Amino acid sequence: MQSYQVQVKMDFNILRALTLCSLQLYTECTFGRGTTAGCSGIPSTSNRPRTCAVNHTTTQGSSIYLDCDASDSHDREASWLKMNQNNHSCFGPVLGKLKNTFVHDNFTLELRNVSRRDDGTYLCIYWDNIVASYCLSVIAIPTLKVTVNGAEKAGVMSAILGEKYFLQCAVFSADPPINLTWSYNKQMYNKDESNSSVNVVGNASNVCTTSLGLIPIRTGSSNVTCVSNGRYQEQDIMSTLQVEIYAIPTMRLTVKGAAPSGTMSAVLGRKYVLQCAAFGADPPVNLTWSYHKQMYNKDESNPSVNVVGNASNVCTTSLGLIPIRTGSSNVTCVSNGRYQEQDIISTLQVEIYAIPTMRITVKGAAPSGTMSAILGQKYVLQCAAFGADPPVNLTWSYHKQMYNKDESNPSVNVVGNASNVCTTSLGLIPIRTGSSNVTCASNGRYQEQDILSTLKVEIYAIPKLFVTVNDEKPNGTLLAVVHRTYDLKCIAEGAYPSVNLTWIPGNEDFFVKEYKHLSFIRKDQTFDSVISFPYTFNQTGSSNFTCSSNGMYSSQNLNHTLHVQVNGKLRIHLYTMLLIALSLSLL
Repeated sequence: MQSYQVQVKMDFNILRALTLCSLQLYTECTFGRGTTAGCSGIPSTSNRPRTCAVNHTTTQGSSIYLDCDASDSHDREASWLKMNQNNHSCFGPVLGKLKNTFVHDNFTLELRNVSRRDDGTYLCIYWDNIVASYCLSVIAIPTLKVTVNGAEKAGVMSAILGEKYFLQCAVFSADPPINLTWSYNKQMYNKDESNSSVNVVGNASNVCTTSLGLIPIRTGSSNVTCVSNGRYQEQDIMSTLQVEIYAIPTMRLTVKGAAPSGTMSAVLGRKYVLQCAAFGADPPVNLTWSYHKQMYNKDESNPSVNVVGNASNVCTTSLGLIPIRTGSSNVTCVSNGRYQEQDIISTLQVEIYAIPTMRITVKGAAPSGTMSAILGQKYVLQCAAFGADPPVNLTWSYHKQMYNKDESNPSVNVVGNASNVCTTSLGLIPIRTGSSNVTCASNGRYQEQDILSTLKVEIYAIPKLFVTVNDEKPNGTLLAVVHRTYDLKCIAEGAYPSVNLTWIPGNEDFFVKEYKHLSFIRKDQTFDSVISFPYTFNQTGSSNFTCSSNGMYSSQNLNHTLHVQVNGKLRIHLYTMLLIALSLSLL
């Protein structure tokens, strides 16, 4: 009962001392909802401190200890009370109300995982005295996040010289709202005024944002920092982004010193030296090659050697390749990926072809680059391309003023077969004398030019060869009289080129040759050749006289033979008289 009376007396003192205390607190202490220690020893309003002895600031989620200096007596535990945040004249017991409060050694108060609701004044009551007072302020430390072009970076990012970047800094759960500022090395960037830094302070979720547009102007490493004003533990809250600024190189592939425009033709089995250069790379880069190893053999006489950097930040590497299979294949030069987390590449598409062996045949025979043709005759030419991959189209080229096309032998292109042989034929009739080329061409897939096979054609005109005696044509036989002189001419009409004529006598003792006369007469595209001999036959008998032209036609000479029968003078007179008598009798 004594304890109860004490309790009642204690309640009476509470009512007297705390005239402004809430009815809720009173009933809790009166009817035992609070602990005895929590409700006993509540000081009067006259003993309540006007200011806190200790101002204590902590952050959300932390744990703190509040000490009570009442260690001189251990016969009972101290009471911890918290001032009502909305009515500073009210007190309330801590224990039994807050789940995160614990009392150690009867005096020390521990608050775990504090939040904003733990803000307030804490009093340690021992008997009727305030032993300790704390003003606790719980604040929320903001979370800062920096994004670049809308993507969040994990502390480090790569940036390209001269490109624009939009950085945004956001602070979450800031209480109270704060101002954000940017810090960066102005010698490394130009500020992009089109994306100016705008500070938006607070919203319903206590989010503060600011943005910044930057254009890197120098290569190297540089930090960009977003800073909140220092209301937390007397220091700023910041988020720092380490920016590695690179210069993207210009990549170029050259083959034998020339720069193909993305595609090149290569011939099976030939050697090619490729060089890759990266211009303006900062820092200098390593270059590597990538190619289909089933399509090429590496030419070890031209090993791939990487030369990293020089005064102009040029990195070079070379590669020797020998195509071993036909088809399409890419050869790529790759720089290490320091730019936007990806590699910089330069790719050359290589079309690998097999050069065909070209051959022209005429009437089934293959001339060795030159052939003879006769004016007006028909010729069938055939062109074949062996080993072409892919198969090719063949076309003819010739001087149309020199030939008529023989439509009975049209040019027909046969593309490809099991042996990759392509063939085409052409029928021609020479209509003019002279020299002319006939060319068979494959379409130009090999080093951007056609593959040709050219036949030089020498077009000749076969002359008409005959003999005259005293400007008259004998009928195959000359009846001559001994000791008389006869003018024998050998004539070659319509020859091209002009020909040399020679007399070949059967019996040189049969005549006396006084002199020789040889002449050439040009007629349009042909020549008439004439050789003339005055012959005096010094004995009777018979002999053959042959006129021969040099053989530029069908690889043989042209000949005309005159048979000469030489008789004595008497026989000639009798014979003449008989002819006269015969003629008269007929009359």
